Amino acid sequence: MKTALLPVIAAFWPVFAAAAVLSVDGDLEPFQPAGDIQGSLSVKGSDLLGPAAQDWIEALSKAHPNLRISMEAKSSGLAPTALLDGSADLGPMSRPMTKGEMDALTAKWGFPPTQVKVALDAVAIAVNVANPVEQLDARQLDGILSSTHRSGSPNVSDWGAIGGSAGPIHIYGRDPKAGSTTFLEDGLLMKGKFKAGIRVFNNNPDIARAVADDPGGIGYVSIAVIGDRVKALKILVDGDPTEASPEQVYASKYPLRRQVYVYCKKRPGQPLDPAAAEFLRYALSKEGQESVAKNGLIPLRATTAATEGFKIE
Repeated sequence: MKTALLPVIAAFWPVFAAAAVLSVDGDLEPFQPAGDIQGSLSVKGSDLLGPAAQDWIEALSKAHPNLRISMEAKSSGLAPTALLDGSADLGPMSRPMTKGEMDALTAKWGFPPTQVKVALDAVAIAVNVANPVEQLDARQLDGILSSTHRSGSPNVSDWGAIGGSAGPIHIYGRDPKAGSTTFLEDGLLMKGKFKAGIRVFNNNPDIARAVADDPGGIGYVSIAVIGDRVKALKILVDGDPTEASPEQVYASKYPLRRQVYVYCKKRPGQPLDPAAAEFLRYALSKEGQESVAKNGLIPLRATTAATEGFKIE
């Protein structure tokens, strides 16, 4: 199996203390293999889902020895490209497809791709644990991160301007096509752009490690990589602090919450390819959601998983 970036992620985890694994909804349906499925399946897209998807692939390979599954976990921007050129059957993404991406696939296939939600996440604004700053509002974050300042915030380049110890702010993030970059530009930055000179990394763990090594660092990462050497800032909403936590994501309070998807090619009125359907059925099962939780993402509620399951029938 081809699994890009996962060795990097696996090597990084011991740097941070493990967080407690979330319990999954007890009403999630256990996985039941659907007969003998053979052939091949290609999965290309976001690295965020990579560790959980690797667990899914291993379980499915045991259930279906004649099913070959390959995976390339790189970035959300890879998914629509790979679906469009036919090199992927499934495309994991940590953001929704853009209208342009949807339109391109619809023009080629004659129908739009099907979006299946498989997990939840919170984008955490991470700083070094030694940083005295504990919370910021959206306007302050816009001043730190963006070049456009759509909120009307003044430029912020020194921690001393926002209650921290004096010193330059160093920003760590992802490439422009990464799901988290697009997610923050569309939301927090109000369709704005990140500052030039941001230090770009290929995955969330490397950003967290850079912030952990830099007292002046700030980065945006999945909640999955927050550990004992970096802390997630609270974000003020109408003056009230909110946290990048599963509880506040479920309660729809944390503003930088997001959904994680897998896109597939399902022709209207016809069943999905059996291998792709089996992959998604496992992802939405009790076992699949246990892997989501084990790898630091937020599992779906049983009612949500059931609703998403109807999309692949």
